[in-house]
Amino acid sequence: MYVVQHGASVRYRRSIQPFQPFKVVTRLVYWDARSLYFEQSFVSLHDGFVRAVALCRNTVVGGSVPAMLASLGAVAAPGEPREVELWRASQEVTSARLRGEAAADRGEEVTSSMREGDKLKGL
Repeated sequence: MYVVQHGASVRYRRSIQPFQPFKVVTRLVYWDARSLYFEQSFVSLHDGFVRAVALCRNTVVGGSVPAMLASLGAVAAPGEPREVELWRASQEVTSARLRGEAAADRGEEVTSSMREGDKLKGL
């Protein structure tokens, strides 16, 4: 069993200057049958400001994510955070296009459902 970086997205908020000390805080925020989703925050030490946030998908090959996490004491996956849900949907649109599927149709479905969800949340 091994783990492969499957995708990542970084949101930059403020730059980290050369030689400026910072820490990286990593949290496992979600998992499904094949992948682990981590959030990594880059935090400057002098003021505690979150300079950047990365969302990373790591896919397990040759093994089972639920079985692996169960062996570590995890009972069930946490609820899928909204940003993970939307990010996974956007990744699927790109994957469908690269596979030669009807990406326009899939993209419109994702975009429409995202717009409806945003209306419900007042975004």
